[in-house]
Amino acid sequence: MSEKKGIFAKIKSVKNIEIIFALVLGAIALFVFFGNFSLFSTQEKNSSYDFSEYVSSLQNKIEAVISQINGAGNVDMVITFSGGVEQEYAYTTEKVTENGVVTETNTLTLVSGKPVVIRDKMPQISGVVIVADGAGNMSVRLEIIKAVQALLDVPNGKIEVFKRS
Repeated sequence: MSEKKGIFAKIKSVKNIEIIFALVLGAIALFVFFGNFSLFSTQEKNSSYDFSEYVSSLQNKIEAVISQINGAGNVDMVITFSGGVEQEYAYTTEKVTENGVVTETNTLTLVSGKPVVIRDKMPQISGVVIVADGAGNMSVRLEIIKAVQALLDVPNGKIEVFKRS
């Protein structure tokens, strides 16, 4: 206990300890502040993925699930989309009242010269084609269609299942 009192006494005896303490806290705050900016820029780069990679990954995951259906066998699939990825951007709204007239202006929000993307809107699925070894069996074909409907939220009219030749 006396050791702790001795350490605190030494710290209190240092001239301008408040200034040193404030400088240390300021340095930590700057480190956290600029550290977060680099973290955000890294996340921005990671979130800008290639749409074809997304589609390929989605197809591979669904193929893996469908191939686990009893009797399905080897599975290949293709998903088609209508259009491409749409991005929604952040805007700042400024209202100015002049002589009783309110004028509203929307300005695109930019960070480092680039617009801020709020979210990516994926395109609608326009069709799914599946080729499976076991698709000749009607019950397997129906199970595959049900699985694709559940995974992609696509009506069965947009899903075609064929037997592998």
